[in-house]
Amino acid sequence: MAPSPRQPFSGQGVRRISGSNVGGSVTLRVGTVNVGTMKGRSAEVADMLKRRKVDVCGFQEVRFKGEGTRVIKGEDNGARFKWFWKGNGSGTNGVGFAIREDWAKSVVAVKRVSDRVLRVDVVIEAEVVSFVVVYAPQVGRSAEEKEKFYDSVYRVRADIRGRCVMLGDWNGHVGSVRKGYCAHGGFGVGDMNAEGEAILELAASCGMVVVNTWFIKEESKLVTYESGDSRTVVDYILVNEEERKNVKDAK
Repeated sequence: MAPSPRQPFSGQGVRRISGSNVGGSVTLRVGTVNVGTMKGRSAEVADMLKRRKVDVCGFQEVRFKGEGTRVIKGEDNGARFKWFWKGNGSGTNGVGFAIREDWAKSVVAVKRVSDRVLRVDVVIEAEVVSFVVVYAPQVGRSAEEKEKFYDSVYRVRADIRGRCVMLGDWNGHVGSVRKGYCAHGGFGVGDMNAEGEAILELAASCGMVVVNTWFIKEESKLVTYESGDSRTVVDYILVNEEERKNVKDAK
């Protein structure tokens, strides 16, 4: 989750992953954040990404209508990113990707599945890496809506034959204990809930792992949302199981 739109956007809640040998000898830093809204915040977001040295970042709850592509520019440091988004007619939900301008030149496909799922394919050292950003329905939403969301994610993943990075606000808690799930690394925060089980089942069936759970971290470097006494993790990054060895860090 992100700060209120009325608060300065400092990057609080951004999760980062540095992966070596992504497509060879290239190192990428990938992030995900529920921005609350992108309206009027493009420059602020571009500056944050440049400051945090993020190459590819998925966004949720962008609240843009329709779909499109444009360049967003920072004010403080001249940052430039290519912005791809998919919204709906009412200006709610919505997902997007911001890709550093030099990498944006290597984008070969954009598949706007829905206002909750967006895929971007990038050629990195002669290999296609598919990045998929998701925004899962909240805990209180209907089972039918959640099933529809996961069906769409499964279909997108099934269409990807090579390297894949799935990230976003999954609105579930995978917890700190594996409970038999091979996709879970054994580290995390709190207890697993039904939505968290759905995330792990998706990861396991698709041959992926939740990399957030594979690194020993202080709780402050795992938590992605704080409100009063509530400290939770709902933002996760998934990679192909064989790629886990190439992931240098997740925080």
